[in-house]
Amino acid sequence: MESRARQAPTPAPVPPAVAVPSAPASPPAPARVPAATASPAERAAAPATAAPLPAVAPPPAPFNEQMLTQDGLRLHLRRWPAGPEARGLVQIVHGLGEHIGRYEHVAAALNAAGWHVAGHDQRGHGRSEGSRGAIPHPLALLGDVAMVSDHLRGAGGGRRVLLGHSMGGLVAARFVAENLHPQAARFARDFDALVLSSPALDIGLSKGQRLLLAALGRLAPALRVHNGLKPQWVCRDPAVVQAYTADPLVHDRVTPRLVRFMVDNGAHVLSMAPRWRVPTLLLWAGEDLCVRPAGSEAFAAAAPPGVLHRRRYRKLYHEIFNEPEQGDVLADLTQWLRRL
Repeated sequence: MESRARQAPTPAPVPPAVAVPSAPASPPAPARVPAATASPAERAAAPATAAPLPAVAPPPAPFNEQMLTQDGLRLHLRRWPAGPEARGLVQIVHGLGEHIGRYEHVAAALNAAGWHVAGHDQRGHGRSEGSRGAIPHPLALLGDVAMVSDHLRGAGGGRRVLLGHSMGGLVAARFVAENLHPQAARFARDFDALVLSSPALDIGLSKGQRLLLAALGRLAPALRVHNGLKPQWVCRDPAVVQAYTADPLVHDRVTPRLVRFMVDNGAHVLSMAPRWRVPTLLLWAGEDLCVRPAGSEAFAAAAPPGVLHRRRYRKLYHEIFNEPEQGDVLADLTQWLRRL
């Protein structure tokens, strides 16, 4: 489903001006005695003059950018600066069918914890160009993350963290895993830490679905079909589900080539888990119906405990950052980042 232009809302009428009553007059200030002529007793009784407080600059405003991929697509990039004293930058990779604009509250929590935040709409998603839910080749999403990462290197120093949710969690994990190979691909970049939120390490295809995927992968790899996910699976909060279904930038399309990317690279990440060496925070939903929690559990069991901190939220649905318990999840995230 291609994104639709949203009509600008009609401005609300401006209320008439209301007169504000004046404050009662203050009693006259006592006359000051010049310091040069004041007696010691008068100088001791004189009120002290407070030093002016230093001006506090307002936090930088979020802003948008556009980037051009090697194959000519315009990607939408959203940035949330945290100010000059930031500890580093968190780069977010969103999930299937959604867009980076759904992470405003996550960025606000990270900003408050002292982190710059940035993230792009993945190709075929949100305000970025590209056929909805499609990729031209298996490395396209990984190359886009590398391009965005290179662009953000000029945003300042500090620690660099890659955070991915759902399909974005798979993309982020696969991106970090590339540096575990003796000869890494050209898209490989270094990150100081990784955060995975309900990553799509196992999308739960049945044997029949795998056979169908194999056939469609040969015959129609770019065929756009429904992704099979129900909106009520994303979150237990009805307001979040309603906003999700009403969002014109959310779509429900996927292609056999993209599904093949998810299946193959989920298995690849799990195979690399015993060799993991990047500090990683793994957070996943126990009642996830969009991806199988077993994928996160398998990664948690295989990765070295010295580099992995894990947390399973037993009753939560897929979008743990949007669940009613999101405050607890965001607190776990920011506390872990504080230890980096």
